[in-house]
Parts: sequence; C-alpha cells; structure tokens
Amino acid sequence: ITLSSIGSVDLVGQGVQLRPQAKLGQSAKDAPVLMELRFEGTELARRWAEVMDSCKAKPKPGGVGGKATASAPKWDEEGKNAAFILKKLIVQQEEQVKLLEALNARKAEQLLACQERLEGALTMLQQGQMAYEVQQKVLDAQQQQLEALKAKAGAAGAGASSSSAAAAAATAAAATAKVEEDADQEEDEEEDEEEEEEEQEVNEEEEEKEEEEEE
Repeated sequence: ITLSSIGSVDLVGQGVQLRPQAKLGQSAKDAPVLMELRFEGTELARRWAEVMDSCKAKPKPGGVGGKATASAPKWDEEGKNAAFILKKLIVQQEEQVKLLEALNARKAEQLLACQERLEGALTMLQQGQMAYEVQQKVLDAQQQQLEALKAKAGAAGAGASSSSAAAAAATAAAATAKVEEDADQEEDEEEDEEEEEEEQEVNEEEEEKEEEEEE
C-alpha cells in the first residue's frame, strides 16, 4: 500500500482504518478497508491517524488538465512535514519495540534463573529425603537391637530372681535347722544339769546317812 493509494483515514477506537479513494458516486465510508492498524491506546492511534491523514493522496492542484497553480509549493511543504512526523513516529515505535524486546529478554532470564533455583531446591529436597530414609533405616535397626537386648535382660533378670529365691529359701532352711539344733543342744544341757543336781542330792543324802550311822 502506497500513500498515494490512501483516500481516507478513519480513527476507530484504538485502531486506524485506511481506505482507498472513493469512486464517482461513492462515499469514502463505502470504500473497502485496505488496512487496519491497531495500537495500545487511543492517543497513539489518534496521532497516527492525523499523520496518515496528512500523508494521504491530495487532489491535484489546478483546473482541468491538471495544470499547476501557485498553491503547489504549499502541498509539497505539508507532505514534507507529514513525512517527518511519520518518520518520528516510526522511530518511537521502533524504540518501544526494542524496549519490549529487552523487557521480554530480561523476563526470560529471570524465568530461567527461577527455574534453575527451583530445580536446585528440588534436588536438595530429594537428597534430604534419601538421607532421611537411610537414617530411618538405621534407627529402625537400632530399635530392633534395643528390643532384643531388653528381652535378653528380662530373661536374665527372671533367672537371677529364681536363683535368688532358691538361695534365700536355702538360707532360711539352714537358719531354721541351726535354731532347732541349738534348741536341742540347750535341752540336752538342761537335762545333764538336772541329772547332776539329782546325783549330787543323792550323794549328799548318803553322806548324811553315813554320818548318822557313825554317831
């Protein structure tokens, strides 16, 4: 599409519609849309519409036959101004595009860095989980060993208790036997003493009888 083929420029919201020159008996609105430009904001669309409208095809100055008049230099000056403004807008658009590309590149780098950090965190988490599983297995093994030692200690304690009870019973029996033996010995000693006393009394009586007989 060339500037000379543009007949009308219409601002529609955030877009600009370019239409060709209307034919005889046809209004500008009835002409088909050659191109529709979309912008971010109505102000930017309005500026483009003004520039494109100033650059669109102008009716040739002069009468029949297209003879030039004194106003021709004016049209040339307006065309130059419009071209300058259009180039300035294009430069601004290019700068905006570069800025957007830089922002997108920076976002991509940030996203990549976040992804790397996330992968590192997941790796550390997996390593920690593996270490936890190993430690849990060691802990379970130690717990089983502890339970086995407790069982052995309980069995040994029960045996020791039985032995202690048997020893205590034997000691008690021995003590009882000793007491009984001491009691029997005391009885025997008492009986011996009684027999000696009786024998001594008998001897004394005999001595008294002998003394009486001698008298």
